[in-house]
Parts: sequence; C-alpha cells; structure tokens
Amino acid sequence: MALEQVQCIVQEAFSVHLWNLFLVLGFLAGLAVLIFEGKREGVPGKELGRLFLWIVLGAVLGMRLFYLFFFKPSSGWNLQGFIHCGNASMGAFIGVILAIILASRLAKRDFWEYADISALGVSLAAVFVKLGCHLANCCCSVGKQTSLPWAVVQQGAGHHPTALYAIIYNSVIFLVLWSLRKRKLFSGFLFLLFLILYSSCRLLFENFYRVDIGLYYQFLPLTLLIPAAVLMWYKARKTG
Repeated sequence: MALEQVQCIVQEAFSVHLWNLFLVLGFLAGLAVLIFEGKREGVPGKELGRLFLWIVLGAVLGMRLFYLFFFKPSSGWNLQGFIHCGNASMGAFIGVILAIILASRLAKRDFWEYADISALGVSLAAVFVKLGCHLANCCCSVGKQTSLPWAVVQQGAGHHPTALYAIIYNSVIFLVLWSLRKRKLFSGFLFLLFLILYSSCRLLFENFYRVDIGLYYQFLPLTLLIPAAVLMWYKARKTG
C-alpha cells in the first residue's frame, strides 16, 4: 500500500475519533447544564438523567437518519450504512425535540418545562460538536470559495470557514439563553427562542456550505422557524 494511502487512512481515522471525542464532550457539557438548570427548576435528578438519555438517543438517531435520507450515501439503507454514514445536525435537533416530547409524556411532566431546561444544554452541546468538526476538518468544516480576509485556504483557494461560523452563532445563542434563563416571559420561552435563533442562523449560513443538497434541505430550517415564531407570538400574546 502506498505511503499516501496509509497517511490518508490514518488522517481519516484520527478525524473521526476526534469528532467523536468532541461529541461526547458536548453531551457531557449539555448534561452538566441540564442538571444545573433542572435542579434550579426543582426537577429531580433521576428525571433529569432519563431526560438526558432520551435526548442523546434522539440526537444520534436523528442525525444519522436525516443524513441517510437527504444525502443518500452509497452504503444505502441498512445497518452498516446507518453505523458508518455521516451526521446531519438539523436531524439531530428534530430528533431532540421528539425525544423531549416522549420523555415529558413518560414522566407526566409539562413539555415546555422539559423543553426550557433542555434548550440550554443542547445549545452548548452544539458548540462542542462544531468545534470538533472544525478541528477534525470534517467535510462541512469549510464551505464555498470566497475571497474574504478570514477565508480558510485549501488547495490554494479560500473557503468560508463554515464550522467557525457555527461555533460563533451557537455560542452566542447559548449566552443569550443563559442570560435570560431567570427572566422567562412564559413557560417554553427559552426553547422557542432557541429554535428561532438557531433556525434563523441556519437559513442565513446554509448558502455558504460547499455541498449542494438542494433547496428542499436549505429551507428545512423554516419547518422549525415558522412554528416556533407562531407559538412565541401566541404564548406572548396570551401571557400579556
């Protein structure tokens, strides 16, 4: 086997393991925030543990299934394809929403209560995941070509640092939610604000990604943004 092929395999394996490391760190950071905020809201520790497990399951299943559906890898729809396929962050967030719905029903808790305490942890976990993506140089870590001064140079051409964009806006979203956690206008406020901010950023930055996956995926954040904005308006009006 040629030396270049060996180097390529080693680099790919290192990137995968590095990304997985930051995925785990993201889950742990999210768990810490979930426990901290959950206890402040009076949710028992055992409930928070079960909620966390549902969130992890929803995120992993969502990111993998969405990747299989939208990117259609050559491995196809089978167990091997599911294990070795890529990850779609939009799918992870939708999976998390479904997981929170299920967890709240099983615990006989108000969905909005669970959603608010989850929003903080999920937004922080997203920062770690994108940081791992940037450090591991994943396929989505750089985007389309650009001549902007902060471009990342690859093979002699400048590209949008899309992973860095995601790190910045996810960090800002977390800080905004954290600053407002004790000043919620109503139950569900943090969760709906998270969906509005995140989906808006995805709509804004989706066009910078290098992979062309069609308009239907580019406008998928609207399926989060529109319902969240309507519910935010309705609940704010009802509260006011």
